Order: sequence, then C-alpha cells, then structure tokens
Amino acid sequence: MSEDDSDAGLKSLKRARAYLDRALNHNNPDVRNYSLQSQIFRAMVLTIESMEDWSALPSLFSRWKFECPEDYVQETERQRLVTKCPGLRPA
Repeated sequence: MSEDDSDAGLKSLKRARAYLDRALNHNNPDVRNYSLQSQIFRAMVLTIESMEDWSALPSLFSRWKFECPEDYVQETERQRLVTKCPGLRPA
C-alpha cells in the first residue's frame, strides 16, 4: 500500500467519524430509534478501531452503555477490543 493510499484511507475514516459523530449528536430525545443508534455506535467503534485511536474508545463505550443500556452488542464489542485497548477493562 502506498503512502498516498494510506493518507486517503485515513482521510476517509476521519470523514466517516465526523458523519457518525454528527448522527449521534443529532438525536431527538423524544423520537429515538435504539436499533439505529446502536448501529451508529458500533460503526463509530469500528471506525475508531481502524484509526487506532484507542484513547477515544473508553468514553465512547461509556456513552453507548448509558444511551443504549439494553444493547448487548456494546458489551461484546468491548470484550473484543479489551486486548487492544486496556482502558476498556472493567474497573
């Protein structure tokens, strides 16, 4: 992979992350689609993982758990990433 490809990939990931962040912050508390919100959180986790921005994951997982407490996917994703990001280990 060339450096240009790598730069283009990182640029695309940053753009995707910005769109996902906007989607998470655009929620209307009166009209929540938890399934969609959960999918956005998971997409954000996968994007951040691809960027290797490990410091962003603990706060994102905390928010995901707070906003979607019934979502089991949050816990399975956290367990999958705990070896890459020790900050995700339970206190």
